[in-house]
This record gives sequence, structure tokens and C-alpha cells, in this order.
Amino acid sequence: MNGVFAMNIRRGCFTVTFLLGISSLLLLLTGCATMVAYEGPTLPKEKIAIITIPPAAKVLAQNITPGILCIGKKRATSSEIHVLPGKHKIVGNFLSTPAFGVPIGMHQFVSNLEFETQADHEYHINGGVINGQPQMWVQDITLNQTVTQSPATDYSYKAFKCKNEL
Repeated sequence: MNGVFAMNIRRGCFTVTFLLGISSLLLLLTGCATMVAYEGPTLPKEKIAIITIPPAAKVLAQNITPGILCIGKKRATSSEIHVLPGKHKIVGNFLSTPAFGVPIGMHQFVSNLEFETQADHEYHINGGVINGQPQMWVQDITLNQTVTQSPATDYSYKAFKCKNEL
């Protein structure tokens, strides 16, 4: 009986590992796509702003997984969004996990972020816990400065819809 139990545990661990691997691969593949959040022809980098999430290495070091849920009232479809320069309102989120990125006891935090973008600038959406409070912020990578910061709300057990506000 113990042999069967051990085999079932190994099979279960393999299944979880396999599913996590497939999920990571899909995340990487969809992360390569770009969402264009303006009408008209594709413009050169010098005429647009780019909103992204930080590189994976930085994310793993912080045990968080930031993301972009909405831009305006549209559901974000990529981890890289091209926008025209100007004022933008996005809904960012981050998943806070325990050590080593293991999704056990995971919480989703959501925040409204409003900021002004400039042409030929890149902006990273980030999140974390600062002084015990969940926060999200936007970092202008081109200027190396934070352009906005906002408290984040725990949405772990709620469905979220893009309504342009929390």
C-alpha cells in the first residue's frame, strides 16, 4: 500500500511540475506579443511610449509577479503596451508569493495608476510591499524616476473587470 501511495505522490508532483512548466512557457510566449493601444498605423519608437512589466530576473528576486490588467477600459492583452504620449490610466496588479515564486498562499493586489507618458520613453509597472503596505508604482526607465505610486487593494478572491476604476 505504501508503494502505491508513494507512486501517486510522485505522479502528482510530476503533474504539478509539468503544469507549472507549461504555464511559464505560455507566459513567456504571450509576454513577447505587443498590444498597440492607439488607432492608426504602427508608429516608430520615437513617437510612442512603451509600458511594460520589469524583467523576469527582477521579479523573481522580489517574489512578486507584476502585470497590467487594463489600459483605459480595455483588457490588457500583453506585458508590453505601446501608447501615444499623453495621460493614461491603467489598472496594474501584482501577485505576491512566498519564497521562490511558489504560488502557494498567493494574493493578488490591484491598483489604479494614472500618469503622463512621453514619446520615446519606457515605463515599468511594479508592485510590492513598502512599510507593510501593498503599493504599485510606475517607473520611467528612460529618466530613472518614479512617476506615480498608489496603494494597492487585495483582490485575491474577487473577479476583476476593466471599468476604469476600482
